[in-house]
Amino acid sequence: MKKSQVQDWPVPTFDGEIRRTPRRGAHIIEMGLLLPALMFGMLWFIDVGWGFHQKTVFENAVREGARAGSIAANTDVAESIAFR
Repeated sequence: MKKSQVQDWPVPTFDGEIRRTPRRGAHIIEMGLLLPALMFGMLWFIDVGWGFHQKTVFENAVREGARAGSIAANTDVAESIAFR
């Protein structure tokens, strides 16, 4: 952007005057403040999703083990099914 296209914002001074200064670098500061929060939220969603996945895998394994134990009359067959 050309210097004439940079938006100047009014900034109050201690003596009561208002002066206009460019906001160069403000977007970098804002991104630096927001990026950790965005990354934390994204990683939290991934972690919660992984927890639900692990819970589902565990429940399915328990269900299959209980089913195999209740159906099989022979304990060797039940153990071979359960340890798959």
